[in-house]
Amino acid sequence: MAIKISGTTIINDSRNFVDTSGNTRLQLLTGGIDIEGGIAEQVSSTNPASGTISLNPANQGTFPFFTTSGAITFTDALTTGESMLVLLAVTNAAHTITWPASNWTWIGTGGSAPTLTVGGLDIVALAKHGTTMYAAFAGSNT
Repeated sequence: MAIKISGTTIINDSRNFVDTSGNTRLQLLTGGIDIEGGIAEQVSSTNPASGTISLNPANQGTFPFFTTSGAITFTDALTTGESMLVLLAVTNAAHTITWPASNWTWIGTGGSAPTLTVGGLDIVALAKHGTTMYAAFAGSNT
């Protein structure tokens, strides 16, 4: 099966990358790519959590879970191409969550950080591209 972008074949039926003239430029591996059993996220829990926390998949995995015991100020330590799903349990209305202000773009929340649920679980998706962190409120269990 060929793969086309805007009507132009980029991978032919022989599974080779081709140029716009149809000439083979790079031969692909044979056998394909099989992912069996799914992809497992690296999960971590920080309970209780408060103070300044540097978001970094090398330290917390790609799916960290934070239960607040006080205010949290998150800082960005992701590199371009990295992403995380952050699970937050805010246990008290006084436990404010502060996200970095510079080089952060909130998507789907009018450009602002979301209001998180006190007593619930919230998920925030993060993805770094270049120097910009893209963040989106993924949902709540309430």
